[in-house]
This record gives sequence, C-alpha cells and structure tokens, in this order.
Amino acid sequence: ALQNQIKNFDNLRVQVAALQDQSEVDNLRNEVTALQNQMKNFDHLRDQVTALQDQSEADNLRNQVPALQNQIKNFDNLRVQVAALQDQSEVDNLRNEVTALQNQ
Repeated sequence: ALQNQIKNFDNLRVQVAALQDQSEVDNLRNEVTALQNQMKNFDHLRDQVTALQDQSEADNLRNQVPALQNQIKNFDNLRVQVAALQDQSEVDNLRNEVTALQNQ
C-alpha cells in the first residue's frame, strides 16, 4: 500500500511539474504577445515622430521661402544697379573720349 501511495505521489509530482511548466509556457506566451504589442505601438510612434519631423522640416522650408524671395528681389535690384553703373561708366568713358578728341 505504501509503495502504491509513493507511486501515486510520484505521479502527482510529475503532473504538478507538468502543470507548472505549462503555466510558465502560458506566462511566457502572454509576455511575448505583450512585447509584440509594445513593438507595434513603438513602430506606430516612430512613424508618427517621423511624420512630425517631416512636417517640421516642411514648415521650416516654407518659412525660409519669403526670406529667399526677398534676397532674390534684392539681388535683382543689385543687378539693375550694377548694370546702370556700368552704363554710366561707359557714358563717362565716351564723354572723356569725345572731350579728348575735341581737345585734339
């Protein structure tokens, strides 16, 4: 009778160990699922951050446009002024040549 009880006890110990292993497997499976969900959330957040960075860059570029347009206008004005000065210089040179020819 004691031997049978010992065998039964051994069988119960094996069953308990199997249940504990199954419980650990279930816990690990649940942890893996939770981590996978966290990774999905992380990926989603990373996508959102990237989109915000892209939007921020677009806003920065958009904000630079008026300043660049003003610089282009200033450059155009300077080009006109340089052309006028060159024309004036040519006129002055021609006037000097005429005066020199008249003096001859």
